[in-house]
Amino acid sequence: MDAAPSRSGSGRLRVPFGPDGPHLPPQVASTGRSIRVRGAPPNMDSIPSRARRVSARGKEVTRAVIVEVREENLTFMAGSIAYHAFVSLLPFLLLSLFLVTTVGGEALATRVVEALVATITPAASTSGDSARSIADVLVLAARNATDSAGLSLLSVAVLVWGALRIFRGLEQAFSDIYESEAQNTFLDQIDDAVVVFLAIGVALFAVAFVGVPSFGVADVVLRPLLSVLGIGVALFPVYYVFPDEDVSVREVVPGTLVAGAGWTVLSHGFRLYTVSSSATSYGIVGAIILLITWFYFGGLVLLFGAAVNAVLAGRSEDVEDIAWGEHPGSDPGQIDARFVEPLETLQGSFDDGAEVTLETGDAVVRLPPPDEARVDVTTVERPALLGGDRESGGVVLRWDSRE
Repeated sequence: MDAAPSRSGSGRLRVPFGPDGPHLPPQVASTGRSIRVRGAPPNMDSIPSRARRVSARGKEVTRAVIVEVREENLTFMAGSIAYHAFVSLLPFLLLSLFLVTTVGGEALATRVVEALVATITPAASTSGDSARSIADVLVLAARNATDSAGLSLLSVAVLVWGALRIFRGLEQAFSDIYESEAQNTFLDQIDDAVVVFLAIGVALFAVAFVGVPSFGVADVVLRPLLSVLGIGVALFPVYYVFPDEDVSVREVVPGTLVAGAGWTVLSHGFRLYTVSSSATSYGIVGAIILLITWFYFGGLVLLFGAAVNAVLAGRSEDVEDIAWGEHPGSDPGQIDARFVEPLETLQGSFDDGAEVTLETGDAVVRLPPPDEARVDVTTVERPALLGGDRESGGVVLRWDSRE
């Protein structure tokens, strides 16, 4: 049984609380008097906690990104990028070894190859036997290629072909993610390719930098953080240049951080695998498989970051818009309706069949009733941190010719 309200010696009214809120005395409830209640516990059912809202929003965004990845078949595109990256890698190393061996000898060439292998794949940076086995094979190939100009020319041709295929795959993937049909000129493609390959090269060096201890016990925290930031900064030009849409700097930051975190996790994961595995258990064949796998997941993370940017910026046509200004799960159409309503009112004013009079300054133009009046609206739903929602629309009037 609930306790009845009582009055203390100081004249204050004590109101007991139950599961459904405060129990007011009848004389207060009936007269509509306002009272000041101190120490009243908040009603947690009517005010959703911030953590719960953040969790719900995170699930909503995650589902949207997964849908985008599936609809655009990014896993297949990542496989294509990995294949052409691997095909381009061997001619690149072979050509580098040919030049270094000619200039500095085999000893210098061996050191260069080991450094390149450790930079390109973190898996080899902690497995000396694997790095040396790959280096030995490539040095032997370079020695044989020293007397073969045709093999060197073939390496250059394969390198150029593979590099162009990587670029074309990334360009197609970004166009599909952003639903863009713009056509770039050949010079634009060359500029984009140079930016992308420089960015990826810097990012690979940043990945290799993760394994160099220099902060002592603080390495556990600082090294991964610096890796995420370093890789994110290196990959920023990729996410800013490749989309054929007019994207802002703020729009591409989330994807760069996601890619930086993903490549950092991949680096540590591959490193832990190679440390826990025996070097003789996989040898040169296993090292090559690890290399291709690293390229695949690295490309997938790169494309996943682009999908995150497209979803958060509201530029994907494969997922439902997210009502950022409302509670998680709300219908964004309610927000758009407030923008569309006055345009629809203007459209309805042409339904009476009256002629249209346009006045601009001193000029007055009278037109017959339009054959069609429609509202065209384009909306972009995105959080305030990325620029907020954006709506653009207008009323289109169309007249058909009359004989």
